[in-house]
Amino acid sequence: MNIKLVKRLTKADFVTHGGTFHADDVFSTIFLSKLHNKLKLIRLINVENLDISNKLVYDIGFGKFDHHQSNFDKKRKNGIKYASFGLLWKEFGKEYLNSLNLTDINYLSEYIDKEFVQQIDAIDNGQFPEVTSKYPLKNLDSLIANFNPLWDEKKDYDSCFLKACYFADNIFEREIKSAISKYQAKLLVEKEVEKQNGPILILDNYLPYKEGILNNDNPKASKIKFVITPSNRGGYGIHTIVKSLQTKETRLDFPSSWGGLQNEALQKETGVKTAIFCHKNLFLATTKTKEDAILLANLAIERGKEEGLC
Repeated sequence: MNIKLVKRLTKADFVTHGGTFHADDVFSTIFLSKLHNKLKLIRLINVENLDISNKLVYDIGFGKFDHHQSNFDKKRKNGIKYASFGLLWKEFGKEYLNSLNLTDINYLSEYIDKEFVQQIDAIDNGQFPEVTSKYPLKNLDSLIANFNPLWDEKKDYDSCFLKACYFADNIFEREIKSAISKYQAKLLVEKEVEKQNGPILILDNYLPYKEGILNNDNPKASKIKFVITPSNRGGYGIHTIVKSLQTKETRLDFPSSWGGLQNEALQKETGVKTAIFCHKNLFLATTKTKEDAILLANLAIERGKEEGLC
């Protein structure tokens, strides 16, 4: 991590606010550190009447990369307001992805914004998710906030800020790698969808398959009911397909009579010799062989047709 905190404005190339920090300014700092060989940063409580014209200033100062001014109204089409991280990603995200020698920069930039940046922006702007829970739910904002000095600790805010940055650096790196990996998987799944026919998609290796099926204009993709992949526990897994990325409702469940059955009980119920398991919630089944996985999936489809479900 190439971040150096300085105490004098003349030594700084970047400026953000001092005192209590949040996920927005921490991840903004991490992102900027990926774009520059060394981030010479000063954290200030106030920048009024200071010459910051030759600095990149964010989350303070009411400039291009601040969102605290009263007339600030920049938001995405889905209504999520921009915070500093989002403003910086919008300005420099494609430049950063291009530096990684990636293709389809526009898709990846939007995907990372949707899957990662927007959460941080929304919470920083007070747009909290409508979730009810019997226990407290942690998010990136609360995890980063925990690095701030506690009321009974005598710690320096800047040193705590750096610790939060080290923590956030790993998350940022993993989020970017995950997005790139999922995109590559999407392309591979799209190729497999094109090659195969019918309601069962068979993959020789496990891949994240949802994007490649659900965000796919190929008519073949809309007909897929099950995906078969090798299981990391041995054998093969048969996976149901949700109707969209926003729901858990599936295109077709396994028959309810299979739910929770294992080994001999499932084999007796289905007549499939190497059937191992069917999840009680009917979204996953496993077999020892690929051939039996195909057989089990076809049985589920036939049952679905009989019951008018497909």
